[in-house]
Amino acid sequence: MEIVVDHPIFGPYAMAFPIKWKANPFNNKNWLHHFNSLRWLGKEEDLIKVEKSLRSFYNFHCIKKIKNPYYSEIRGDHTAAIRLTSLVELKNRFEYSGVISGVGICQKLIKNELVNLQRPEMYRAGHNHGLMVDLALLEVFKDRKLKFQHLIDLDMILSRSAQTINDMWHFTGLTKEHSVSYQEYNLPITVKYYKTIEELDLENKSNVLLGNIINETKKFLGYALKENGEYFSLGDTLRKPNANILNKVYKGKTLNSKTPVELLLPYSKQDGTYCNNNFFIFRKLINGRKIHFAATCCWDSQNHKQNDELSFCLDVDGISIFDDPGFTPFLPKQQVMDLKSEKNHSTITIEKNKWGANFSAKRASKIVTGNDFKDGFEVEMKAERVPGLIFTRNIKLSKDVVIIKDHVSGLIEKGTYINRLFVLGPKVCVNKDLIRNRALLSVGDKLLAEVSCESTGVSESFFYIDNNVDYVLVKKDEVVKTNILMHKGKAMAGINNRLMTLKVDLI
Repeated sequence: MEIVVDHPIFGPYAMAFPIKWKANPFNNKNWLHHFNSLRWLGKEEDLIKVEKSLRSFYNFHCIKKIKNPYYSEIRGDHTAAIRLTSLVELKNRFEYSGVISGVGICQKLIKNELVNLQRPEMYRAGHNHGLMVDLALLEVFKDRKLKFQHLIDLDMILSRSAQTINDMWHFTGLTKEHSVSYQEYNLPITVKYYKTIEELDLENKSNVLLGNIINETKKFLGYALKENGEYFSLGDTLRKPNANILNKVYKGKTLNSKTPVELLLPYSKQDGTYCNNNFFIFRKLINGRKIHFAATCCWDSQNHKQNDELSFCLDVDGISIFDDPGFTPFLPKQQVMDLKSEKNHSTITIEKNKWGANFSAKRASKIVTGNDFKDGFEVEMKAERVPGLIFTRNIKLSKDVVIIKDHVSGLIEKGTYINRLFVLGPKVCVNKDLIRNRALLSVGDKLLAEVSCESTGVSESFFYIDNNVDYVLVKKDEVVKTNILMHKGKAMAGINNRLMTLKVDLI
């Protein structure tokens, strides 16, 4: 006998009994997460196979106690939260069908899961996974039919979940998880948490107002939504909006589902500026061109943090000129890590000075100022991710010209290359003019921009092109290669402050 595990990306995969719960046929963490969550059993019509799978899971983890990080380690916190909810649903299904033995194995697994999820070692404080765990426990507590209330430490759950809410959200309602997608993804989880606390008639001990989160999310996502219906892919962001999430929160009493553009009005169509210490977004018609720009520079924690300080995206008339590689969890681990690296973002790297780890970064990365004016905008960002160095980036668009000025302050060994990286849209081609030290950017036969550079405090200033950078498409598991236009220069002796400028003339 075998049972089929169906994954939304990798498709169906047949597993023989007894099931090997650490099997990873696709060498992918998301597959392991999905497999051990047991949610795929909800689609299995044969209850005999479902019960056999549950008994296999119980025997593997609770009797033999075989170590599995997706059961008993913090790596599996999100997995376990989904599994607890799935087990409750399966128990109800067995009850409805009169399969008493199936109800029994579900109850055994639920009891073990309740103990498991209340262990400090299984809790990621300040992380959306932590909130998912607490929400799953509260849902079990709320279900009087389960009669497991005595197994749940309610005071502990309320205390740690409130702190996690405070650590996930700024008081304004902006995410502390560094991306457009996590602003969206964490919204329904948070709404459900607040609703559950209210339904249980319990005190909400968090400091963040739900109304702030709902309002800020609509504004942020609306400004981040591009003309082609995708988000700017800053941070751990999937390009395609989750229409189900947005409808759940913003649709109201309307029966029919709405599009993300409709749900995020007026901000999805509104010209103007969205600005805080983490993100700057600008949208406006200038000189007959539709300009849409977004930048990020922030560090609130290590949660879902990419090394993307100073990164920016620029769309002109719907064409992506400068972009971000994007994010997906459905690639091999190393490829996912590469997408997070500073080497794959529009930022600054120093040949002999590595960026510090994102879990120990200073909280000095921020948008310093951001303003708009009649013919454009200006934004300034500051980052201290390389020990001993300060990066300051000023981007100003005025009519048809974009000027990007980067100050690099601090000691750098003579002759060390300073690299300014600029990720180009996947359709953008680069032609270098070596005589004039410029680059021409085009899509097909259409010339988009002429790029030139100059520097003070560095020598041998020149352009270099890296055309082997992964770029994630709308489909979460597909990538193409795109170009990075690199402005390189060598550090000079005795100079602690360097200015490198990139000029982009839109054509």
